[in-house]
Amino acid sequence: MIFLNERFPTAVRATGTGLSWNAGYALRGMTPTLVTLLSPEVGHIPIRVTIACVVVTVLFLAGAAIAPETRGRDVRDVHGPDDVGSTVPATRAEARPS
Repeated sequence: MIFLNERFPTAVRATGTGLSWNAGYALRGMTPTLVTLLSPEVGHIPIRVTIACVVVTVLFLAGAAIAPETRGRDVRDVHGPDDVGSTVPATRAEARPS
């Protein structure tokens, strides 16, 4: 989950994470139907499911390998100085109107 959160700037982090998470659920939900439709015979379904799992795993590993490492880095270095704290006040005192 943290990996996904780090992919988006602070201002759009919840939206980006939510859309990505739900797109994954939608694709995962359609996988049985798509695999069944792409299998010419019922006996071919297990190998098609295996192929689909391998393809998804390779795509995930490739994406994880090319994603930048953010451990130990300041958030401003990852997304730029204008993005940090742009939508959420740093303290409760700043959130209260004067």
